[in-house]
Amino acid sequence: MRFNKRLTQFCFIAAMAPILTATSLCALATPSNGLAPEVTDLNAEDSSFKLEKKLPYLTKAFINSSVSS
Repeated sequence: MRFNKRLTQFCFIAAMAPILTATSLCALATPSNGLAPEVTDLNAEDSSFKLEKKLPYLTKAFINSSVSS
């Protein structure tokens, strides 16, 4: 009976440890101001459609409008 009680206590502690650790780490994180982080290495060529324009069209449509059962 004593072993069963200790095993139950161990399982409870083992289950609660990650939750308590994650909660404490969130408390240590810097508060957010609601803005997305700044992307410093993005240039105009990365966000343009020049390369996407050169991609070939699909021979078969990717989206199928038929209902499958």
